[in-house]
Amino acid sequence: MRRKKRREKLTEISPESKGKKDIELTDEVSEKIKKFKSQLEKSFDEKYMIQKDEDKDPLDLIRERKKRKEKEYKNYKDHFEKP
Repeated sequence: MRRKKRREKLTEISPESKGKKDIELTDEVSEKIKKFKSQLEKSFDEKYMIQKDEDKDPLDLIRERKKRKEKEYKNYKDHFEKP
């Protein structure tokens, strides 16, 4: 009940008041935004874009990845079997 009382009806909110809100961006804030965007682009490229090993054979890459995963699993498994 309280929430209904506090909420404004859409007819009471004028579209003119919505358009009057101006956001001021200072140079400092715009620089922070640019830095954040560049960091986001870099992390996206690192995670999802293949940049290296483009000239290698895909099968070789799969074999290397499989060997690496097997080695990691072996180290993980050995860690818990030693005690």
